[in-house]
Order: sequence, then C-alpha cells, then structure tokens
Amino acid sequence: RLELGSGRVLVTTEALYRESPSARVYNGLMRSTVELLVTRRTADAGATDAPAPLRVLEIGGGTGGTTSSLLPALPAGRRDYLFSDVSDAFLERGRERFGAEPGVRFGIFNLEHDPAAQGYAPASFDAIVAANAVHAVKDLRAALARLKALLAPGGVLVLVESTEHLAYFDMTTGLIEGWQHFADDLRGDNPLLAPARWLEALATAGFDEA
Repeated sequence: RLELGSGRVLVTTEALYRESPSARVYNGLMRSTVELLVTRRTADAGATDAPAPLRVLEIGGGTGGTTSSLLPALPAGRRDYLFSDVSDAFLERGRERFGAEPGVRFGIFNLEHDPAAQGYAPASFDAIVAANAVHAVKDLRAALARLKALLAPGGVLVLVESTEHLAYFDMTTGLIEGWQHFADDLRGDNPLLAPARWLEALATAGFDEA
C-alpha cells in the first residue's frame, strides 16, 4: 500500500509516474493530444471570438503525474480542469501541488457510480483524460458508458491503458488491493484488455471512433 504519511514514499511514487521512461512517453502523447484539441478550438472560434475554455475531467488524478504534463498545454486563461480521484488523500495532495494554478478544480469522482448522483451533469466535458485508471472498475462496459455520457458533442476521451499483463505485475501492481476487482465479461485472469478488446468495448459504448 502507498502510505501517504511517508513523504519519501510519496515523492518516489510521484517521480515514477512523472519521470519513468514509459510515463514520459504516454504523458507526452496525452499532452500532444490536448494541445491539438486546444489548437482546433482556437481555429473553430475564428479570429474575432475568444475560444471558450476547454473543459477537462481527469479521472484518477492520483499523484498528479499526468496533471503536471497536461496543464502547460492549456492556456492559463482558458482552463477548466477538474482533477478528480476517489481518495480524499490524493485530492489534498493535488491541491497542494496544483491549487495555485488558474482554472484548476478538485473533486471526488467514482467511476463505479452514477455521475449525476455525484453532481456531474451529462455532456459537461470537452475532454476526459485517464492514465491507467479506467481498467480498475468492476464493470468496464458500464464505466465506459458513463464516460461517454459525460462528454459534450464532439468530446474526446484520452485514454492510456496497459494492454499486456507482464509477469512482474504479479509482484507489483498485482498486489494492490482491488487489482482483481473486475466482475464483467470482458476480463479473465487479470483486469487488462488487449487493444482489440478495448476498441470493441469503446464502440459498444457509443464512441464514434477509437
């Protein structure tokens, strides 16, 4: 377990999710995608109109590794970024790191439950970002349907997920409480999905393209 009271453990974990080679790659890809969304929004607004803020929901913000990569891609005056997690402890850490950033909000969000019951209106986000968080749900089909409902027309889900169960996972992430939490017909021995299965699940949930 990650002991949030241990500063050394938390700092090491934050560095892992921000600075490891794999994190640099997928955080960079996510940032490039968000930059493209901002560019498109600016172009759509035209020369005379100020573009509306890009409304972004981050699922499972955790230690903020993805957040720290994405915020620079969003102009400070045009941000509406909601850092969410299921843990109050991670939200508090998020406030410490990003609370002074303009346009950043914080909130509890549990993908296992109805977003409306948690105060999140349908079609209220232009982009939803999640790094290795969505697979952690019990019912992936239901979770993807909830994410689709939260996106405004033309909205984009920026999803990073491990797709291969490596042997060493059994002694690392496999020991995390909830790793074997899944109970849907998409997963078998572990909670990860192969790319083809992700594409199938996204299509079934109503995403136009993946």
